[in-house]
Amino acid sequence: MAADPDSRLLRVTVFHECIGHRVFQVLPSAAIGDIKRCIQEEAAFPMSEQWLLHNGRVLHDGVQTGSLVLPGSHEIFMTLQGRGLKGGGRFGQTTPPLVEFLKDILQRYPEGGQILKELIQNAEDAQVPLK
Repeated sequence: MAADPDSRLLRVTVFHECIGHRVFQVLPSAAIGDIKRCIQEEAAFPMSEQWLLHNGRVLHDGVQTGSLVLPGSHEIFMTLQGRGLKGGGRFGQTTPPLVEFLKDILQRYPEGGQILKELIQNAEDAQVPLK
């Protein structure tokens, strides 16, 4: 009986405080760059701003996921860090004030205020309370 091809897949769980956790199933030959690409596609988090950590060390894009797995295991846990937007969508005493968050958006996007208008329109379309 042939082995199930999915049994070779690794389960990679990536944790981040703002985008939550993401789970990917990849071949052991998949590189860290491949994981970053998946995060970019799912969370719109640019690859150039991502740092994946495993056991406290930053992983380079060329590292294969299979080299990180303990014998007998099919799971890897990583933490995602990155420059991202300051505040990450949460506001309060431990995060930058709203004004700093908005300034950061304006600096990052050459469209200027248009991106803010689009964000507000998207929130209204989704019936998110803006107050």
